[in-house]
Amino acid sequence: SGVIFCTYRHFISSFVQSENLETLRLSGCRSLTDEDVKDIMDRRTRSSGSSTHQHQQHKRQNNNPMEGHHTRNRTRRSASSRTNDHSSGSDGSNNNHHHHHGTSRKTFKCFKLESCSKLMQPTIQSTTLNTLHLKHCPLIHNLSRIQCENLTELDLSYCSSFGNGTVERLLSDGQCKNLKRLTLKGCAGFQEIDIRSDQLKYLDLSMCMALQRCTVICENLSWIEVGMCIKLDTLHLRLDKIQAPLDLSMLTMKQLYLHAPCTKRLNLSGCCHLGTMELLHCPKLAEVDICGTDLSEKMFKVGEKTRIKSGGVSHD
Repeated sequence: SGVIFCTYRHFISSFVQSENLETLRLSGCRSLTDEDVKDIMDRRTRSSGSSTHQHQQHKRQNNNPMEGHHTRNRTRRSASSRTNDHSSGSDGSNNNHHHHHGTSRKTFKCFKLESCSKLMQPTIQSTTLNTLHLKHCPLIHNLSRIQCENLTELDLSYCSSFGNGTVERLLSDGQCKNLKRLTLKGCAGFQEIDIRSDQLKYLDLSMCMALQRCTVICENLSWIEVGMCIKLDTLHLRLDKIQAPLDLSMLTMKQLYLHAPCTKRLNLSGCCHLGTMELLHCPKLAEVDICGTDLSEKMFKVGEKTRIKSGGVSHD
């Protein structure tokens, strides 16, 4: 953390190849480049590939005993040769290095790059990563080189350079097809966003200061945050299974389209510009807060037991 006085080549690369590395966090590494990130991933991929090659070789030996016999003989001769080289004064450390490089390194699960100011379009391709953070990386504008089929958590907080359509392409192209948690807090580069996913369970769009039009269609979403989007004009939510209270308070939106059949609480307090609202399907809505709005209570009579709170007074 805070490694600003040395380069990747001279320091970080020395521990990237650790056999049991599970989590790698590089924070404040201002000299880290896209090429360095690609090298990190290449090292992990090559090591996993070496392990696969060894597994296939072992399988062939089991199927062919004679091949296994010859292989063991070659291995013994190779070991004997290394021993002789070492005793004659040769440096045996390289051999040890290659031996460890060939071992399995499929434990790399979590990669966190935070406040790395030179990253623009990092290449991150992995079948083992499940958590990726690219927080506070202000120059990242392209996510097309991120391909992690088993990724479940992606945090792009305060990345302000990628524009409209960038996140949508990441989701629709299947690059991260198992993504469950997406954080876009403080991303100020896009004016509109259209999130459609059957996998997402958590979505944070708070403090997206340039966001004007937002559509979220996520069948299995269980939590959404959209607070402090100060330019939001239109919000369209289709959330089939969300049960958590929907807090849309203090938003500047003028139009709201809501489909949330499982939610019971809706907070619209302080939405003073809201003029058009359609509750497309909210049969379980039991409590609505419209304090500080010009909305009519009659708009929310979706159930006999719905409680409306306006001006500090609750009405059944």
